[in-house]
Amino acid sequence: ELAPLHAEFPHLSLSVNVSPGQVKVARLEMLVPELLSRFKLPARVLALEVTESVLIDAAESVVDRLKTIQALGVGLVLD
Repeated sequence: ELAPLHAEFPHLSLSVNVSPGQVKVARLEMLVPELLSRFKLPARVLALEVTESVLIDAAESVVDRLKTIQALGVGLVLD
């Protein structure tokens, strides 16, 4: 479990690479909070890494999805 590790190292963050295809999945903005809850992690610990091409080629729905995730407190990082 990640929760005990986070308790021992509270400033540790977790970066997850997200593929362009995964960003386009309509359920992503619902999946992220579900996973944070399941693993008992605060949103500020998580950073999603996306490639520049995701943002350059992004449809409005993708941008909205990323903004929704960011509003949860999850970081977004260009990979």
